[in-house]
Amino acid sequence: MIWLVWRRQRAALLTVAGLVAVVAVVLVAGRIAFLAHMRAHGVDETCFDVLSEACRRDAAAALDVDQPSGYGMFWSLGHFALLALPLVVGLLAGVELFHREIDERTYVLALTQGVTPARWWATNLLVTGVPVAVLPVLLGVVAGWAYAPFDLITYSFSPLETPIFEISGIVPAAYALLAFALAAGTGLVAGGRLTAAIVAVVGYAVLMFVLATIARPDYLPAEIVRQSIDPTRPDGGLTDVAGTWQIERHWVDDQGVQRHTTACGQADEYLRCLHDAGVTGYAVRTQPDLRYWAFQLIETAILVALSAVVLASTHPRVAARWRDRRVTAPKRTTGPASMIQQ
Repeated sequence: MIWLVWRRQRAALLTVAGLVAVVAVVLVAGRIAFLAHMRAHGVDETCFDVLSEACRRDAAAALDVDQPSGYGMFWSLGHFALLALPLVVGLLAGVELFHREIDERTYVLALTQGVTPARWWATNLLVTGVPVAVLPVLLGVVAGWAYAPFDLITYSFSPLETPIFEISGIVPAAYALLAFALAAGTGLVAGGRLTAAIVAVVGYAVLMFVLATIARPDYLPAEIVRQSIDPTRPDGGLTDVAGTWQIERHWVDDQGVQRHTTACGQADEYLRCLHDAGVTGYAVRTQPDLRYWAFQLIETAILVALSAVVLASTHPRVAARWRDRRVTAPKRTTGPASMIQQ
């Protein structure tokens, strides 16, 4: 049965592997080109291993001199592509997983060889789903290595922030599984490639947005860091909280109560206006970067649980019960419900 599924799905899986390989080659080439540019301007690769202030300054200066315009696009478009890659992988592997076999009724061959509908269903999911989960993780490792020198001197994103969080660690596997489950499950129950693709794209995008903006900031209790205002300094003595994801900031008074300062609009009198409004400090709601793996495990668990629910709802016996309840609907002759009757 495993060999049969592989023979039928090898085109999709090889396409997925080829896509991941192409993206990996682009990432490796980007790192090589970036380091070559640094060496041409006197910055050795070893400088990025222990990034001192002098190394950071020299590397930033090297970027300012004859900087290739493609580096900024390499970072921004590259991260956008990596965000979408688990979705593409899930679609390529999941849309046709059940739809084509049911549409052409080739599943009948397996069911007449002593294979139960449940085994047919599970084998298809496992043989196809494992590569779908593994490949995005491997690509995430390559991406982290490829972008590391560039990130060290140009960007200061927390690893808990989008897009860094979604394209690193084990979360890409969970997002790929979610897209795969939505595409394969919809194709099995509802039929139709377009329907499966739409459900997968919408579900993937909505869930990624909800987790990143609503759920993730509260996976664990946030830490509040308070900074006092120094009226003798132009910036008030306020700085970024190093080693954290800064979720929210607001002005507070002596008791820590939030104060609104919309009336303080002129820069030269801003600190005086804040003082007159009773503001004495700045409260920053943060999540420490050290919680990266805890957050990775939490988000992965959420996505895997949702994928399991989606797939469980497409089990042939569950689909048959759905069909039995639709007594007023036209009787289907193909699909998971009909397989129970074979």
